[in-house]
Amino acid sequence: MLRSEGFERHWPENRRGAISLTYDGGLPEHFEIVGPDLSRRGLRGTFYVTPRALVQNAPIWRGLAMQGHEIGNGCLIDAAMGDGSLPRWTLEMVSLEVDSAQEALAEILPGQVAHSFGYPWGYSRAAGGSDIREVVDPQIEVARAGTDGMNAPGSCDLQFLRCMMADSWTGAELVRMAEATLDSGKWGIFAFEGVGSGLRGVDHAAHTMLLNWLASVQPQVWVDPVITVAGSLRSLRRGQLRVL
Repeated sequence: MLRSEGFERHWPENRRGAISLTYDGGLPEHFEIVGPDLSRRGLRGTFYVTPRALVQNAPIWRGLAMQGHEIGNGCLIDAAMGDGSLPRWTLEMVSLEVDSAQEALAEILPGQVAHSFGYPWGYSRAAGGSDIREVVDPQIEVARAGTDGMNAPGSCDLQFLRCMMADSWTGAELVRMAEATLDSGKWGIFAFEGVGSGLRGVDHAAHTMLLNWLASVQPQVWVDPVITVAGSLRSLRRGQLRVL
């Protein structure tokens, strides 16, 4: 097993850092705009889809999964308040919802071996201030949190990965954060909701600028879904791989 010291230098093919692009809610623009935009550049993303969106557009999500994109569990995203909390939900309700969504993903996307969970942006609290992690952690091995920050590959919590919530960011700001990720040698997870629309949306031109930049620096950055990067880090930590 590699020590955490110098861990940042062991990304695949000596790349400088890793970036995952995540999209919350299973919105129409995610498969109408984002999916094709990613595919044209050879990039793959993670889509945290709500159960309703998953069922309504099952063939489309299957198609994206076949292209190498990750279709993740976003079952709490629609129900959460603006601050990410679920004040009217008990932990038992959260557990049942997560379990039901897991079953739906397995049924609709049988070819997808594994997927991650996407917390709503903000605080993971249920009724009475209970921490939702109490019931999510036992059911989910990899999860993107709704809290801000980057992830150190040797020490990050794979069940509560920090992200960079990119609502209303300009293209220059998106690229600047991607550059900072590479400079730090860490794993940056961009969190998008709407692309080109929505209250927490990012401008489509700004999003395109980021994708173009990522495609242009592919030899330096590892761009892959959350579940893929997390799986490699877990293997490395367990000593199954000498280097990535």
